[in-house]
Amino acid sequence: MNIDPISMIAQADMNSLPAGWLKSMVVFIIAAIAVASFASSAVITILQYILEKRRDSQASTESQPREILPQPLGVEKMSKRYNHDANEQRFKTLEITTDRHGTEIEKLKDTLRIDLPAMERRLDKANEERVCNVHERVNEILGEVKELRGELRNRE
Repeated sequence: MNIDPISMIAQADMNSLPAGWLKSMVVFIIAAIAVASFASSAVITILQYILEKRRDSQASTESQPREILPQPLGVEKMSKRYNHDANEQRFKTLEITTDRHGTEIEKLKDTLRIDLPAMERRLDKANEERVCNVHERVNEILGEVKELRGELRNRE
């Protein structure tokens, strides 16, 4: 008896299906699912292996410099320009120099505080003497002018 599977599935009556055929279909479907899951897990495992190998090879090549040809830019490693110890030494030297200049300025201020009043007194005394001399000379000239006026009046 040759039974067409499509016509059997199309029939709504399950009792008309032979039990042997139904059993073999269930086993076939379970076996197909098992084979499909095994195949998919094998494909996923192979893809993971390939991706890990690729990632490892990229990681190893990234740590090594690549040569690009033709070379668009010449790239060289520069020497370290910043030297912390040298900058600290310069800072200490500048600090010492600044402190020394500050003490010198303070000494000069003290000298000026002491010497400035004495210098002002000397200048004031010299100015007074000069003014006195000028007044004496002006008085002498005025006296001579009076004499000349007197002589001129006497002549007239």
